[in-house]
Amino acid sequence: MNQSLIFNDDFKLSGDLSTITFSGMASGRQINVVVTFVNQPSPTSHQVTQALKLDLEALVEDWTEDNDLDEITEIQLRY
Repeated sequence: MNQSLIFNDDFKLSGDLSTITFSGMASGRQINVVVTFVNQPSPTSHQVTQALKLDLEALVEDWTEDNDLDEITEIQLRY
């Protein structure tokens, strides 16, 4: 199910470098995204590149194809 999700540029890397959080807006509601690094190496603070941000946004967009955002306020994914 393709749903409009607009991402904010508020990517934050956790202190232990294991997760990145960011947010987006869908139908006027904020959706928080938490991505945990399990299959990819964790980035350092200098490695949160535009390419990585776009990859993570694409990961969320793929997730929205199979899931409904109507009641969701947080999306947790593994990368």
